[in-house]
Amino acid sequence: MIKNYFSLDDNFNDIIEKSLPDKNILNIKPISTGWTNIVFEVATNSRELFF
Repeated sequence: MIKNYFSLDDNFNDIIEKSLPDKNILNIKPISTGWTNIVFEVATNSRELFF
């Protein structure tokens, strides 16, 4: 089960990969928002997603 909250010590790539078990992940790119948000752009074989 995936948590509803995360800490900076968590492995975000692993969390994202487990969230998309049926997708072929091509790239995971962190996006700096300037705030306390943690955002990732994830390119898959079918589309781009944001976490």
